Amino acid sequence: MNRIALLMATGALILTACGPGDVPKTTRRPNVLLVVLDTVRADALSCYGNPRPTTPELDQLAGEGTRFDNAYATCFWTLPSHASLLTGLYPSEAGATSETNHLPERVTTLAERLAAAGYRTSAVVRNAWISVERGFGQGFEELAEDWRDDTGQEAEEEGQAVERTAEWIRDRGGLGEPWFLFVNLNVAHLPYTPPEPYRSRFASEEWSEADIDRLMSIEGGWGHLAGGLQQDEADFRLLRDLYEAEVSIA
Repeated sequence: MNRIALLMATGALILTACGPGDVPKTTRRPNVLLVVLDTVRADALSCYGNPRPTTPELDQLAGEGTRFDNAYATCFWTLPSHASLLTGLYPSEAGATSETNHLPERVTTLAERLAAAGYRTSAVVRNAWISVERGFGQGFEELAEDWRDDTGQEAEEEGQAVERTAEWIRDRGGLGEPWFLFVNLNVAHLPYTPPEPYRSRFASEEWSEADIDRLMSIEGGWGHLAGGLQQDEADFRLLRDLYEAEVSIA
């Protein structure tokens, strides 16, 4: 079961455990689970036309719910884009830009509004740009920075964020209080290092182990953009395979 499937299954269990008669009708308000799959593009998802079955659980969710054909981020990178997502403001209005690298306290976040309305709020994030230090703790009772390990260094396991999320949902499920939970998963971000069997499953060609190892070692895109890292068309095809394998794990 992949990470999205686990969150969906946990939510279904909570809905099953908490029937309509468990909470007075006047106090029932919808819970809000906001999951961001960092750096996942629409064209990588099978529910948006990718011929390869990268995201069967998301396909099911899209089929049962509402799938938007046109949705645009306000910025190309994490901090300002998430600031807009959580405030409803453009980066220039929110004050979270490449110049500030911070979400200022003067803005009101979705978590703050929901907390004021009586919601319990929590967040689990896997990206260092969405941290308490960067101002993203506003309105959250707890913001778990699962990109760190117990020593404060960068952690490697993405699955712990999902496990923490599922545990939080289970703990809150029977209490009858509405909750807002924000989750950021970062598995599809560079470097693209999908394990087997995902790597072989999404190989469109017979790639050499040397080329796979070389491209899996790329930490970011700045080397290519600056002209210091030369890549040909075959490299980009392999990177696409590795990327889609990572998306399928998310």
